[in-house]
Amino acid sequence: MTASGEPKYLIIKKALVRELRAGNYLPGHSFITERELCRSFGVSRITAARAINELVSDGLLVRRQGSGTFVAGPPTPEPSAAGDLVACLFHEIHGQHVMEMLAGIEKGCAESGSNLVLFDSALQPEREAANLRRALQLGVKGIIVYPVEGFGNVAAFEQLTVPTVLIDRYYPSVASDAVLPDSFAAAYDATTLMLRAGHGQFPLVWGEVNTTSVQDGVAGYSRALLDAGLDIATDLAVVRPYDSLSQRSRQAIIQSWLARDEPPTAFAAGNAYTLSVLLGDLATSGVQPSDVALCCFSNDNPDTLAAVGATYVEMPSRQVGEVAIQRLIARIRGDRRSPARTFLPVRAVASPALQVKA
Repeated sequence: MTASGEPKYLIIKKALVRELRAGNYLPGHSFITERELCRSFGVSRITAARAINELVSDGLLVRRQGSGTFVAGPPTPEPSAAGDLVACLFHEIHGQHVMEMLAGIEKGCAESGSNLVLFDSALQPEREAANLRRALQLGVKGIIVYPVEGFGNVAAFEQLTVPTVLIDRYYPSVASDAVLPDSFAAAYDATTLMLRAGHGQFPLVWGEVNTTSVQDGVAGYSRALLDAGLDIATDLAVVRPYDSLSQRSRQAIIQSWLARDEPPTAFAAGNAYTLSVLLGDLATSGVQPSDVALCCFSNDNPDTLAAVGATYVEMPSRQVGEVAIQRLIARIRGDRRSPARTFLPVRAVASPALQVKA
């Protein structure tokens, strides 16, 4: 036990994890021996063995009978002359917003001579964690992450030692770079357009809810209502995963809105998919797209939005990717300025049918 009360084996383990994360020991290669650990840290063989056993249990090391202890994963190839290897972890690889960001990242990789390895987390925190481990085992020099919903892997991101840039959403507790569309401005500007067209407060529905992009969007929507001198009707502004609810639950919500003394004349959603689910529910209740005004706080599916005549927000998706990879490459090559969150401007576009007052 050390003076701080922390067991010696745990101090050694943490030091070795930092070495592994930094790429000082390559996947598939032999690891430092217990004897060398004893000599380096001045501890007994029992303490050294416990530290290594912990790393084996965590899946960071593997034992091969008769050969010794090795870093988990296949041997990492030597860096190519083409440049640094960087990883990109997307919450899912789907939709125009994601594809445009990926195009921007790929463009930056081509310009900098870097190589890109791509991971799809399929909306699953467990898969995201596994992808992060795989990326580190490959010896990547930096990582771009579009996080999955929630904060289940925040501790892993807090411990990263390689340069990391978050995109689209961020973790408030992680002091890394982040490049983001201005979700607050997207919601504020789109809501203001609807209000200036004579619509009162309108219901707003979301798909994902446990992300900073949604939290910023809710704040922008609320601020626009307050700046227009309106109280916030909470039954129209409940933050819930609308498209994950049962159809029966969604229909009950729709009926409660339509039964108000002043039924809403407009409806909004955080993205095009959730808007399409909402439109289906409205149609079941006898409300057609032509009967109301529609709004989407993104433009992730332009064809869907154009077909229903929705007001929408142009997102700087490709620019997010371009700025993110530029920031990451700069960090890899020695930029030591403090990490920063960069919010890129958005543009609300009114539907041709929306009569916006000056």
